[in-house]
Amino acid sequence: MKRATQPGVSSLGDEQPSTRPASTTGSTSGPVETAATRWVTMIAHELRSPLAVIQGYSHLLESELPPETTGELRGYLATIKAHANMLNHLIDGLVLVDQAAEGYWPRALAICELDRLADLSIADVSELAVEKEIALHFEPPAGSFWVEADERAVRLALYHLLWHGIRHARPGSELTLAAVSTREYAGFRLCDLHCREDEFSEPVFVLTGSASERAGETSVVSDLSLLVAGVVATAHHGQLEVLREPGGRLMLAFYLSPPPE
Repeated sequence: MKRATQPGVSSLGDEQPSTRPASTTGSTSGPVETAATRWVTMIAHELRSPLAVIQGYSHLLESELPPETTGELRGYLATIKAHANMLNHLIDGLVLVDQAAEGYWPRALAICELDRLADLSIADVSELAVEKEIALHFEPPAGSFWVEADERAVRLALYHLLWHGIRHARPGSELTLAAVSTREYAGFRLCDLHCREDEFSEPVFVLTGSASERAGETSVVSDLSLLVAGVVATAHHGQLEVLREPGGRLMLAFYLSPPPE
């Protein structure tokens, strides 16, 4: 069943965090920031300056559109906003991957409600899905769906997971983001609406950090979206699996560590 979603936001962190009490574990910080990380952060700041102008004027134009504006013109503006938002998430992803690689990632751990983050992430990519004629569905969990995690990082990973699925899906497809929760892990599976889990073989590869393992061999991940999701999953004692069924369709499985006892 299709879930209602909230409107997308221009950047991560705009939504208020969950009111669930924070974990007693507290925040985890890495070593002192390196020169390489400072350089990437500086470049990200430079990229965000013109991006902020694009986003600002897009919102201004949207608010001042006359009533007689055609749906086609409104669609063009929505596409501009969606791709500006995607660029913002790409920049966030680059910074996060670099911080993780350099051992400097000031994570803020708290108890996160994963189904709420799923709804927000689907809203973030909704216009991109419409552009490619992809229908997105969310299958919520049967019960509580909490993990101890960095909420901002998990939301970023879900955005990239969904964007990867949209980018590689055939136009007109229906994608399902299904919640998965067991004693061993909590997370999501993203696949074609009509796929069954028993149709899929063993993972094509498993992402652990910035490397992928396939048939006992390790290689560097070249897809930024998969890299971001894999780095976030690994940082939370989980993993990202990429599975393929005989017809060539993909299933992405994003797992995090289970909720604390």
